[in-house]
Amino acid sequence: MTESDRVVSEQAESERVEHELNESVLRADRWSPYIALGVAIVLYSVGLQLRPDVQFNAIIAAFAAVGVRLYVPYHASIQVPADERVPISEQPTAGSYHHGAVGLGLVAGSMAAFGAHVVGMASTPALGLGVGVTVIGVFALRLVLPQS
Repeated sequence: MTESDRVVSEQAESERVEHELNESVLRADRWSPYIALGVAIVLYSVGLQLRPDVQFNAIIAAFAAVGVRLYVPYHASIQVPADERVPISEQPTAGSYHHGAVGLGLVAGSMAAFGAHVVGMASTPALGLGVGVTVIGVFALRLVLPQS
C-alpha cells in the first residue's frame, strides 16, 4: 500500500466515523475551541489582576484551555445514550486515551497552580504542583469517569 493509498484510506475511515458520531458531539467539537479560548482569556486576565506574572498566567491559561478543549466533546459524548454512542477514541484523529480524564486533569492542575501562585507560591513550584495535580488527577479520573 502506497503512502497516498494509506492517506485516502484514513480519510475515508475518518469520514465514516464522523457520520456515525452523534450531532451533539460534533456540535460540541465545533464549539469547544471557542469555549477554550474564552476560558484562556478569562483565566489570563484574572491572573494578571491578581498576580501580574505574564509568563505564568499564559502557561496556566493555555493548559486550562487545552483541558477544556478535550473535555467538552467528551462530556457531550457521554450524554448520548449508550446504544447510540460511538467512542471518541474510535475517531482516527482523536487518539486512544481517556479524553475526559486528561481534560479535567489539565483543568484541575491549572487551577491548583493558579491558586498556589495567587496565595504567594513562586511560579516554578506552583507549576510543579500543577503538574503533580494533573498527573494524579488523570490517573484518578480514569477510574471514576465513564469511557466515552
